[in-house]
Amino acid sequence: MDRNKALFLDRDGTLIEDVGYIGEPDLVRVLPGAASALIEFQRAGYLLIVISNQSGIGRGFITEEQYRLVHERILADLAHQGVTLAEAYYCPHHPDAQCHCRKPSTHFLLRAADTFNLDLHQSWMIGDKLSDVEAGAAVRCTTVLLQRSDPMDPTVRPDYVCANWSAIHSLILTSEYF
Repeated sequence: MDRNKALFLDRDGTLIEDVGYIGEPDLVRVLPGAASALIEFQRAGYLLIVISNQSGIGRGFITEEQYRLVHERILADLAHQGVTLAEAYYCPHHPDAQCHCRKPSTHFLLRAADTFNLDLHQSWMIGDKLSDVEAGAAVRCTTVLLQRSDPMDPTVRPDYVCANWSAIHSLILTSEYF
């Protein structure tokens, strides 16, 4: 049986602008170029799956309801542009909680692989933090660090570093895995 492939996406700073602990739907801004790239990847058969650490919930900065409203806004904004997410997983725990789901844990990647019959070797993990890269690398996804302006962290070992969604789009389109 053929297996599916996915793009695993971090949320804040990767899919949408990172404005801190976002609890207000009106602050949602999809990053430039993200939606048009995702449409093309979707057409090529990639499932789009968000995996996000949302410690603002565990820290008491936002509520589960605020998270839900922001998530609904993201879904609506992406749908308006033709993008459909297959799933969105999030860890609501405080970083000190030592839970099993906070990236760099592979919990949600493995759960998605099981749920959607994914070939993780043909899948990509795209994020803006070391924890995103570590999670993707641990399950042998190809990893992309979205790094717009900060100096490179020498401990980060992504497969690729891209400055924006246009670069990610070009990278994946020219990849042997596309």
